[in-house]
Amino acid sequence: MKYTTKDGDRLDPLCVRHYGTVNNTVEAVLYDPQNYDLATTEVFDAGVTFTLPVVKPQQKKNEYSLWE
Repeated sequence: MKYTTKDGDRLDPLCVRHYGTVNNTVEAVLYDPQNYDLATTEVFDAGVTFTLPVVKPQQKKNEYSLWE
């Protein structure tokens, strides 16, 4: 999916809005070959277009408790 920024957009809130989390989604956006130039920008100006790639949901890891 292509996204075009509005003035003042930041990547982490965009990932929360689109994916529901920042866990591994910010990295997925930055590692997408079409988005390599995003890594140097914290706050976007209006009109920057980039790709929000499909990200597979993380499998929930087993959690263990030492005390019950």
